[in-house]
Amino acid sequence: MAHLCDLFPVTLERLRLKLRKRDIDLLCRKLADYDPVRALEALTLLTRSIKRIPRADVGVAAYNHTIRGLLREPATYPDAYTLYSRMVERGPPPDLLTYKAIIEGFVRDGRMREAEDALAHMLKAGLEPEIFTLNSIADGHFKAGDDIEAVAALARIPHPDTYTVGIGMRGLTRAGRLDDAVRLVENALGNGVEVNEVARNTLLQEFGRAGRGEEAMAILARLGHGPSSARAVAAFMEMEILRGNVDAARALFDDLSHRGAADAVTYNIMIKAYFKHDRAYLATALFDAMDAGRETPLSTSATYAILISNAANSGDLAAAERLLKTAKARGLELTRSHFIPLIAAARADPALAVRYFRNMQFEQIVPDDRAHAAVLAAFTAAGDFTPAQDWIDTSAPARL
Repeated sequence: MAHLCDLFPVTLERLRLKLRKRDIDLLCRKLADYDPVRALEALTLLTRSIKRIPRADVGVAAYNHTIRGLLREPATYPDAYTLYSRMVERGPPPDLLTYKAIIEGFVRDGRMREAEDALAHMLKAGLEPEIFTLNSIADGHFKAGDDIEAVAALARIPHPDTYTVGIGMRGLTRAGRLDDAVRLVENALGNGVEVNEVARNTLLQEFGRAGRGEEAMAILARLGHGPSSARAVAAFMEMEILRGNVDAARALFDDLSHRGAADAVTYNIMIKAYFKHDRAYLATALFDAMDAGRETPLSTSATYAILISNAANSGDLAAAERLLKTAKARGLELTRSHFIPLIAAARADPALAVRYFRNMQFEQIVPDDRAHAAVLAAFTAAGDFTPAQDWIDTSAPARL
C-alpha cells in the first residue's frame, strides 16, 4: 500500500477501460485510511491523468475521503485546506460532507474567519448545515474569546439542541455575560430543549463565583430545575461557606439529603465547616448520622482526617488516637493528614511527637517538611535544643 502511488502510471494505462468513479473513490478511501499524504498524491495524479481514461471521473467522495484523512493530523491541515480550495475553484463542487469536515478543521485550527467563509460558501450553494457544524462554529468563537461573534453564531441556529445550550452556557458565563446565559436557558426550556446537568452546574458555579449563587438557585427553581448532583451542590456549598453562610450551606445539604443524594464529600464539607465555626456539636451529630443505618459506612479517610485534626487541635489527643485506630481498623487509607495534627498537638511532649512520627513511618507514609517541622517545634518548645539539632542532623531533610 505504501508504494501504490508509484505504480499509478502503469496501473492507469492498464485499467483505462475499467477504472470507474467508484473504483477511484474506493482507492482514495483506502489510501486515506492508511496514509492521507499518499492519498493526496494519488488524487493529484488521478486528476491529471483522468482525461486519458474513458468513462472515468474523480468524484467528490474521493476528495472527501482524502480531506478527512488529512484533517486527522495538524501537520497535514494545510494540505486539506489546499485540496478544499481546489474543489471550490475547479471542482467537483464540495458537498455537505466536505463542508462539515473542512469547517470542523478550521475551527480546531482556530481559523474562524475561514470557517465562516466556508459556511457562507455552503449556504450560497444551497446546502443546509447540520446543527453539529453550527454548534462547532459557535464553540470556536467562544474559545477564541470572541463572544460577540459566538452569540451571532448561536442566533443563526434555527433549532438549538442540548449541546447548543451547553456551548452557549459555558461560553457566556466565562465571558461574564450571566444574564445572557439565563436568557439562553429560559429560551431553551421554552422551546422544549433539555438543559442538561452540565449546563445547570455551570450556571450555579459561575453565579456563585460572582456572589449571585442564591439568584441562580432561584432561577433554576423557577424553571423547574435544581442542582441535580451532589457534585454541583458541593461546589455551591463551598461557595456559601467561603462567604460565611454556613446555614445556607446546611440548607443545601439538607435538601440533598432529603433526596437521598448526599454523599461523603458533602458530609465532609459540612463537618469541616461546623468545626471551623465552633459548632462542634453539629459536626459530631453529622458524623454520627453519616453511618447510621448503613450496611457500608459512608465516612471516608477524609472524614476521619477532619475529625482527628479537630480533636488534636482541641487538645484531646486520646480522642484523636481513638479515631486514628478506628480508621485503621476499618481499613481506610491513612495519610499524612491523619498524623501531622497529632505530631503538632504534642508540642509540649517531644517524646510523644517522635512516637507519632515513627507511627507514621511504620504505616509506610513518607514524612514531609510539615511533619519534620512539627517534631522540631516540639523539641524547641520544650527547650531541648540538643535533641533538636540531632534531629536535624540525622532525620530532617537538608532544606530544614
